[in-house]
Amino acid sequence: MKMKHGLPYGDGEIEVELPDDRLDWIVAERVPERDELPIVLAAIDGAEPGLLEFLGRSASVAVVVSDHTRNTGSRTYMPILLDRIRMPGRRITVVVALGLHRPSTDSEIATILGCIPDKDVDIINHDPDGNLEACGQGTFCKAVVEADKVILTGSVSFHPMAGYSGGWKSLLPGIASRACVLDNHRLFFSGDKRHPGVGPARVELNPVSMDIRSRTRGFAGKTWCLNVVQSESKAIVFATAGGVDDAWTACCGYLERMNSPSIRRLYPVVVASSGGYPSDFSFYQSMKTLTNASRACVKGGSIYLAMECRNGWELDESVLSWSRDSLDTIATRLRKEFSMSGLAMHMALSVIRDHSIACLSSLPEQEVCGMGMRYLASAADLGKAVAAEDADRIAVIPAAAATLPALRR
Repeated sequence: MKMKHGLPYGDGEIEVELPDDRLDWIVAERVPERDELPIVLAAIDGAEPGLLEFLGRSASVAVVVSDHTRNTGSRTYMPILLDRIRMPGRRITVVVALGLHRPSTDSEIATILGCIPDKDVDIINHDPDGNLEACGQGTFCKAVVEADKVILTGSVSFHPMAGYSGGWKSLLPGIASRACVLDNHRLFFSGDKRHPGVGPARVELNPVSMDIRSRTRGFAGKTWCLNVVQSESKAIVFATAGGVDDAWTACCGYLERMNSPSIRRLYPVVVASSGGYPSDFSFYQSMKTLTNASRACVKGGSIYLAMECRNGWELDESVLSWSRDSLDTIATRLRKEFSMSGLAMHMALSVIRDHSIACLSSLPEQEVCGMGMRYLASAADLGKAVAAEDADRIAVIPAAAATLPALRR
């Protein structure tokens, strides 16, 4: 029996007709969404150490906020933080943590901050190639290094390399030098293979995560953190604040309990939506959709992707030709001359070559096929292809970028 189901896509939904009697939905545990403001206020007011105690009479404060490529709920908590930390004579600098992304525009920054700050607040985009200063074992944004106190903000989600986002990751790769970022990401490999300790929800023995903590130790003692966890609709459902390690660890634990649903089997067919914008902003931003969906699929099985990718691949054009190269060749190339685009290509091809991938997106058909995927022109095509699969059960993951299936037989 076929029924139409809505799947997030871009700013809205697509309706896909799927064989309802064969579907198993893999979703995060649903948390009743409440007003975000009390959740954030409770986290700030209950922080240890308290925000005002932490700041003391410090003359300068740098607040690090995530960029336009991810919705972290900052529009809710940034106005509160800026109001709380303001003090006569105190210099406040908001630093947009770009990593290696393009600078955020003025309109994007206004959306990120949820307000237009007074003139006593400086706002800068991080530059990974300039205005840097050494701190501990790394090199970071000068404004943050020189600030008396630092406040980190962000959303904690599963990360395909570092285990989890949030915490010290706001500093590396967020406001680190290009060299630091690339050195960190090279740790994805052990020789010409993916390091066995790297992956989502992995922290211990994860060389990427361990390097982040090692390189950011110079900020210990002057850094406070507000981290949140969000629902599929990007509403803040949990928040903690205080010392970086404590706040981040609490969010990681909550996320794993709520967003890593157990599955009893691997599926021959998986239908996965990124969860809509901004999770499907580009192919690069949608990578977690592909990797998370593969965790629910048998090797050689079919994965159907629904991700708009309005900003295209967001990969260097040169790496698209790597789709014909072996994974070992790509790994060797990256160890000699690392690039984020190259790493994304390696991660994508690792899944594509172990599965049959079909993709509904705004990406050009020729380029999708060149990557070794099948091109889907419409939601109707997606539905017909899935219905034609000879599979007893079909998994559907409506927010795959934020959902980490965990096989627990």
